[in-house]
Amino acid sequence: MFLAYRAKEDIDAAVNGIIAREPFIDVTLDDQVRHRLWKATPAENTAIVASFETLPELYIADGHHRSASAFNVGKMRKERAAGEGVTGDEEFNFFLAIFYPHNQLNIMDYNRVLRTFGGDRTADQFLEELKQSFDIIELEDPKPKAKGEFSLYIKKQWIGLRVKPEKVGSGPIAELDS
Repeated sequence: MFLAYRAKEDIDAAVNGIIAREPFIDVTLDDQVRHRLWKATPAENTAIVASFETLPELYIADGHHRSASAFNVGKMRKERAAGEGVTGDEEFNFFLAIFYPHNQLNIMDYNRVLRTFGGDRTADQFLEELKQSFDIIELEDPKPKAKGEFSLYIKKQWIGLRVKPEKVGSGPIAELDS
């Protein structure tokens, strides 16, 4: 699971102190991607955990389905183990996550490719159907500029799509830009 948090000076300082040392593991794989891993001392680990406990929130950047699945499996296993002295320290109570401060994130485009327009639809028919939920907007470049905007490469050109307000809904779902 990939979590993000608003950067904190004490966490940055602790991590920077650790990575100033030689890595515990430093390997470059066949794909030429370098992987480095550092060990924290027990005292450094305790300090970092204490700093994270003061964060008011974490943001799930990727892995919301995995975290929900892990929660459900943990809940199921806890129910099965009821009466067997469950302490909360069992493996099923945890899952692996990585944390990144917001100021070190680079959110990249997440593009999809449509191989067909569904059934016998033509590109023009597909675009007409999109107009039910989206306004077509002119683009200077294909990167969306605002929440609720999407770019579509179709018929050898980029077009912009902006979701119609009445299609967004309300409440927490309206805040998502998915």
